Amino acid sequence: MDIKDLVNINSDKETSAKNLADRIQESITSVTTKARDAASPTINYRKELDPMNDHTSRLMKFQAEASEAKRKIDNPVIQIEDSVIRHVKDFESNLDDKQEVMILAASFGSSVTFYVSSIEFNRPNLIIFHGTTETGGSTRLIQHCNQLNFLLQAVPKHDPNEKRTPIGFTHDR
Repeated sequence: MDIKDLVNINSDKETSAKNLADRIQESITSVTTKARDAASPTINYRKELDPMNDHTSRLMKFQAEASEAKRKIDNPVIQIEDSVIRHVKDFESNLDDKQEVMILAASFGSSVTFYVSSIEFNRPNLIIFHGTTETGGSTRLIQHCNQLNFLLQAVPKHDPNEKRTPIGFTHDR
């Protein structure tokens, strides 16, 4: 063996050592990445692959429906709100373009007629009608849910040139 062979052997050993060091570094990087991902499962978490996801979402939906049903039972204004909205929208759907809704509220021994712009449901027990009188005065009728009675009346539009505006509903749902 001469000196050239010794240089080649040393050179091959250095190359082999470098290759081995690179492979070890790749393994360390791979293990480190896997360990980090395992420590933080939300990084690679895929909700659609979670077998409990469907059951969890159905349970959450059921709980929300049960909570809403309990809220409706515990608070009569919510049931009244649903009914008033349904009736007003049904009444408005039967109006032609030349008509709008007025409310006749009978209380205090007399009656008041006014154009309604919005109805507000102030829980737990108040219903508030916002609008204007035939002369343009601002009107707000506040009624307790136990005293609720009003007449929806189709009348010619206050301003025939304006487009009919449906009654708006204000609520805190």
